[in-house]
Order: sequence, then structure tokens, then C-alpha cells
Amino acid sequence: MRCFNGTGNAWTVQVTENAFETIPDDQSHSTLVSQANVSTAAYVQLWLFSIRFIESLTDVSLPGSKRTDDAYVYRATPSESAHQLAILAKQLGFDSPQIRSLCVSSTIKPNARAYLTGRRPQELYIYPPRWEEEAPEKVVDLLKLPKRDGYEIVVPPFSIDSENLMANKRCGLPQREAHCNDRRFLFALQVYSAEQLAKKYPTSFAVLRDIMFSFFGRGILPSQSHPIWRRVGNNPQTPRQNESDIVSSPVACDPQPSGTPDRNGYSARDSGTGNDMALDIPNPTQVSVKQAPMAEGFEDETSIAPLNQLTHISHSRGAEEILDAWNASRNTELSVFYFFKNHQYCKFLLKDPELHKHLGNFIGQFENNHYFATFRGRINSRDIIERINGLPLVLVFTETEHTQSPMADLWEYVRSFDTRTGKRKQGTVDSQSAMNTKRRIYDNRASDEESEL
Repeated sequence: MRCFNGTGNAWTVQVTENAFETIPDDQSHSTLVSQANVSTAAYVQLWLFSIRFIESLTDVSLPGSKRTDDAYVYRATPSESAHQLAILAKQLGFDSPQIRSLCVSSTIKPNARAYLTGRRPQELYIYPPRWEEEAPEKVVDLLKLPKRDGYEIVVPPFSIDSENLMANKRCGLPQREAHCNDRRFLFALQVYSAEQLAKKYPTSFAVLRDIMFSFFGRGILPSQSHPIWRRVGNNPQTPRQNESDIVSSPVACDPQPSGTPDRNGYSARDSGTGNDMALDIPNPTQVSVKQAPMAEGFEDETSIAPLNQLTHISHSRGAEEILDAWNASRNTELSVFYFFKNHQYCKFLLKDPELHKHLGNFIGQFENNHYFATFRGRINSRDIIERINGLPLVLVFTETEHTQSPMADLWEYVRSFDTRTGKRKQGTVDSQSAMNTKRRIYDNRASDEESEL
């Protein structure tokens, strides 16, 4: 980021491999804030380029796999990609000696020369004058010819209803076929486009999108009210040909059955086409499930977590303050599982008709290496589901860090963890144990001195 020189108070956004859009800033904030937003957006676009062109994302075998065919052989990322990345960095406003060096170190011409001279060895052929220099240049010129006259910014689907086409679980690595399809859409406007109506299964593109959000956040580009978003087609293209009967396409299709939701809700609302059917489609936030009740102490009105999902506590309050607020609320709707060591929690709605199913799935993830307890004592994980209506708070923790059992004073043990570092403070629950340890060290040291004498 120190190499960013800025492109003024405007975003430079790459929309295809050889096309860019300039988005003027709305000037609703200071120049310093604007520059921070522009530089962050530029930095994210460099990462999107890297994901599009990196080879080792897909060309590796999973542990234990016996696949040895060409599709599963490791390949290094082509060095030409570094040259193209440097050119993109210059376009987005970055500059450094290394970037300038990579910009002029294209490997296309040397590769073309190596190919031509390898097919026509100088020992066997007589080259025309300057052939070895001019022939590779002609190859480079030929490679410049294929260009897109125009482009369409189309967003792929984030979720689908077909189980056969959902994202495969592959230790975070995309399948080669899925990656080759998704990389066509790995540009900022597609990744940061508006949310779509949720379906049953996430697509592989949605997984990549969430990875970007996890590292860089969701709000790096102008708000959805900016005119640039009107150019983004919200009718997703079909990722594969055999998926055409599931996901709508921007081209003309057969009439949809009555009741089928239209994916073009956003663009129809903004473009003013007068399509009454599209205008009747509600915003996804209006059709989403009713917001979960708030677990006082663990969260506030600005960060209410969904049900049945392990969530990091967004504030830095300690366990004492959290549990005081939770107890004072006398909440009878929720049961909260508190991971006090990790500053995390998960809440369940007691009147949820599928409560037992959600609890079973959740407890099954942690019962092998975690303890469950209330301040009255430990609970067998198999008993939690039957007793859940009488358990407004369940403490979840891993193996203890001291010799003395925390159950003697579990409250002090919970309080002992620093919310920022996750480590226990000195001189808390096991202070007596620590003193005994120090005493043994001093006794041993004294006995060693006596033996030397």
C-alpha cells in the first residue's frame, strides 16, 4: 500500500482483462478518506487478478488422492502473469522500482523466440537477415489482435437449488473446472454486486466471494445507488451449459412458470423500464427471515447475529459485563452457548420447531474436544438437548490450562480470560497452584545448592 500514488478522488475499476471504468467519487467525505477507499479498492483488484491467474489453486491433488492425470498435476503460475499484474498495478495507481521492472520484463517475446528457434534450429537452417529478431515481434503483434469490441458486466448466481451443482467441499481449493468458469467473473463489480435472492446451495463463485469479504470487507466500492451499478446485469449467466434449466440467462428464454422469482429485480427497479412484473419483486432484505432476537450482553442492536451460527463477539466487553447484561435481560426466548476463551457465542431459539436438529448438528462439532457446563457444574453433551429449555446459558471450553479443576470456582475461571488476547490473566483462579509451583522451584534450587556445597 505504500507504493500507491493515487488516481485522484476517483475509482479505477477493471471490468474485463482489457477494459477499465472510472467511477467519480461522490465527495461526501474528506479527501483522506476518499484516498483510503480508492487505494483499498485498487489493492483488492490486484488480489482478484492473482486469483484469476494463479495455477496452483487448482492443479494440486488432495491428501490421499491417487489422481495423476494432467488436470491434477501441479503447475507454477506463468511468469507472464507477473508482467500483466505489474501493468494492472500501474493502471490502478501503484508505482515502485519493482513494478516498473516487471512492466518491461514481458516473457512473450523471449518465449516466441525460443519456440521459433527450437522448431528451426540454426544448425540446420539458414536464417534470413534479422529473422531471429523480427519473427518473434510479429508473433507478439499477432497476440495483440484479439480484443473485445464491447463487454457486458454480468453477475453469476450466488446460490442454486440443484444439489448436483453446488460448490464441492475441497479443503478450500476450487475444482479446476469450477475455477475456470468462475474466473471470468472475478472482477470487482461482480464480486461486490448486490445480494441476490437466497437459494438452497451456495455456488463456487459465492465461496470465492465470501473469501474476499472475509479479508477485505464488503464496502470497498461506492454504494449501490451509484450510477455505475446500473451497468451491472443482475440476471446471472449460466456457469455451465447443463445448468441452463436452473439459472436464468440474460438472453431470451421460454416463459417461466407462475410464481418463479425474477432475478432482475434490482436492475428493473433502477432502470425505469416500466416492467410492472419486475417492480413487484420485493427487495431480498424484505423477504428474508425475521431478524433473530437479540442476546443482550453478547451483541447490541448494530450487530445482531443469526441463529444457530457460531459468531465472534464484536465488542470488547469482558465476561463479567457480558453475563451481567445477559442475566439482567431475563431472556426466555434464547439459549446461548458461550465460548468464553475464544470470545464467541452461538444462540438458539427455544421455540424453533427444528431446535433439536440444530442443536444436534452444533454439539456434534464440539463434543469430542470441548466441555459443556453451567455455573452449577458440567453437563453431558448428550443431555443438553433434553434439558435445553432450562439452560439459558451454556459455557463451552476446551481442556483447562492448570492443574486445579476450574469447577471449584468456574466463575473466576471464566472471568480470567482477556477479551483481546484470549489468554488468562496472571494471579487468578490457579494462583494458589502457581504459588505451589514457585515454592517447589525454590525448594529444588535450594537443594541443588546444598548438594554442591
